[in-house]
Amino acid sequence: MAQAQRELQVETEMEMALVQWMHAKGFAPGKNVSIQDFEGTGRGLVAESPIEPNVPFLFIPELLIVTSLTVDNYVEKTFKRKDAAKSLSEHQLLALFLSIQKNNPSNDYSPFMHSIPPSFDTVGHKIPKDILQHLPSDIRNMVAEQRRNLKSDWTAVSTYLDGLVDVTYDVFEWAWSAVNTRCVSLNPQPPPPPSAPPQPRTALIPLFDMLNHSPSITVHAHFNTSTRTFTLSTDARTEPGSQVFISYGPHEDARLLVEYGFIVGESNHFNCVKVDDAMGVPEEKVKRALEVHGMWGDYTLDGEDVSLRVLNALRLRVLVAMDLQQQPRVGANVRVRGSKVNPPTKDNFESLLKEWKRVLNGEIEYLSVENEKKVYAALKRICENVLDERKISLDWFKRQREDYGSSGSTRSTLLKYGEQICRTEIKILQSSQRLIEARREALF
Repeated sequence: MAQAQRELQVETEMEMALVQWMHAKGFAPGKNVSIQDFEGTGRGLVAESPIEPNVPFLFIPELLIVTSLTVDNYVEKTFKRKDAAKSLSEHQLLALFLSIQKNNPSNDYSPFMHSIPPSFDTVGHKIPKDILQHLPSDIRNMVAEQRRNLKSDWTAVSTYLDGLVDVTYDVFEWAWSAVNTRCVSLNPQPPPPPSAPPQPRTALIPLFDMLNHSPSITVHAHFNTSTRTFTLSTDARTEPGSQVFISYGPHEDARLLVEYGFIVGESNHFNCVKVDDAMGVPEEKVKRALEVHGMWGDYTLDGEDVSLRVLNALRLRVLVAMDLQQQPRVGANVRVRGSKVNPPTKDNFESLLKEWKRVLNGEIEYLSVENEKKVYAALKRICENVLDERKISLDWFKRQREDYGSSGSTRSTLLKYGEQICRTEIKILQSSQRLIEARREALF
């Protein structure tokens, strides 16, 4: 134990207990990282010696990795039930496990449990209604989906338990959030053969879950099926005294806020503005065509180039509108107004679709000068409309922060995040406006 304490530096009794517990289960701490609190990111790992690019520096043995199999075996041993893995998803099983452990503080996993944050108050499903309604629509949509998933998982777990053990919704909500923010993809290497029985895909991994996110890092993390350890390296050199980062994935701030409860800010090169709602929903025939050709939804502006995906979706909508000899409704739903106009016949629509596919296949750059002018006019109006919405939201967040102050509370943090997201998206939209206008001038 003394060796473990010397090799992996810790700052609190909780962290020391975690390291001692891990060491007793086969973890060899090494001398290259320590646990430390950082301003802005909270608790994380710091390099004690240089960490070289692509050189593994953290090895977590299988005995410490909590998977659906861990839970299945635990439930069978503790409650004499053999059907947990067949009845629940991996996320549900891991949340169930943490819920049970939370209610039993003297359990074998106590050091790990005490290392998990006591609350997750800034993740999507916890955002207050008044703040949420001033955040971008894609955040609101993600939060709605997250809340549905949480409710559905609670229903599944509570139904499975059926009085087996007392788990309250509040405890489950905490456990579900812990899994959602901290679970890891195992990515086994070498992968098991196709004939092998299904293996867990995600896990909770002590210590690894303390690593914080950076969008500029490429992470190499996998479960080594030969050594039976979860192994980590990154593409970055980390100097002694610097925080060790990994990447949670190529996520924009909107996704980071909903799933993890934090944002990066303007330095996040994955930031973009979702304009799906501003694009609106076309008639069903057009929507189906866009779906079939992989062009439905996920419409974004990044301020660095005019999105080809957005352009191609608008080209088809405008093409259909032009065929009906109707001006497209620009800036909201690009569709034909009026109920007296008949939609294109099947044969005519197929002809239009064939012409549009020539653009998708790269045979022609765009459909026609007239079509392209209307496409860019639509895109310009969409950009203006979303920009106006973000400016209104930014003013609201600024007023709220002035009235509320910087108390360090959850609400203060969420107001700060909301303001930063609006500022970032306004800059992206303003840059997109300049790009759109420059492209129009170059084309026409």
